[in-house]
Amino acid sequence: MGCMAATTVSSTFGFPFEFPAAVTPFFAAVLGLSVLDGPARLERGRQPVLTVGLLLLILGVGVVWQHVKFDHYALNQRVASAREDWPDVVESGERALAFGSLDEKILLLNGRAFAEMGDTDLAMMAYKDGLRQNPNHFGLWVGLGESLRQKGQTAEAFESFSKALRLNPRSGEALNNIGVLHAASGQLDSAAVYLESAAIYWPKHFDVYANLGILYRKLGRFDDAYEASSRAVAIEPGRTEGHHGLGLVQLATGHPDDAALSFRRCLDIDPKLSLAYFHLARSLEQAGQAEQAADAYEAYLGRPEMGPPSLREIAEKKLVKLRLRALETESADG
Repeated sequence: MGCMAATTVSSTFGFPFEFPAAVTPFFAAVLGLSVLDGPARLERGRQPVLTVGLLLLILGVGVVWQHVKFDHYALNQRVASAREDWPDVVESGERALAFGSLDEKILLLNGRAFAEMGDTDLAMMAYKDGLRQNPNHFGLWVGLGESLRQKGQTAEAFESFSKALRLNPRSGEALNNIGVLHAASGQLDSAAVYLESAAIYWPKHFDVYANLGILYRKLGRFDDAYEASSRAVAIEPGRTEGHHGLGLVQLATGHPDDAALSFRRCLDIDPKLSLAYFHLARSLEQAGQAEQAADAYEAYLGRPEMGPPSLREIAEKKLVKLRLRALETESADG
């Protein structure tokens, strides 16, 4: 009776769709009843039934145990994913797979964990294993596309995102990724179509507006760029990309004081962001704050990751020019 009640409760809350072990109490009950009925059948001279019942019970217990262990590690994996404990996600996922067949949900989380840890090859393997189990899984196609893009395989990435979009034509995530690929290949107008569509279906997502801000700035649509970058900052004020993009728009439209404030906010969030020092220096220089601009250029040149050599050369020349100007001013005052 207890087993039957457990099965009823489990089924009512939908657990069988997520955790197979939720339905095993029913099978355990059936097997148990078979064994309990064995003595009665034995009295009627049907001893083999008891033996078969015991064997089925042993087999059933083994199957139940396997399902329970799978569910245990699958649940642990989800908890680890919520904590963003990526090594634990992988460990729990591998343990779950050891107790069951390949499961696309487990493989999806494994792929994301590998990607977060920077192992793109293992991420791609996990996504591909998952797609062999379920070729119509939206998340697996998106994950594979992101990994392919990181590997520089843009054509394959485009194909993966396109398959994801066919599965869900209103996916802001897929539209955003396709728009980014178009922008990277120089197809700015088509990129705008995809990214603007992504904003319709993904209206509260930071990446869409950050990407639109960059794209509009490249297209010379500065009012749109300012609005998109501002929305990105409003959605996630703790991310540097939004403040950086907004600062570049402000700098390009002749608002160096506002730009300097945006770049300072970048550095408040991440003091190691080299480009923010460079653009802060440009902003301060345009605002007429020569001494602070020189300090910012010097801070940029002192960073271990300074960006392309061309920017280093510009920063060095600017720094020398500003320092010489300061010396000339001091000499004139003296």
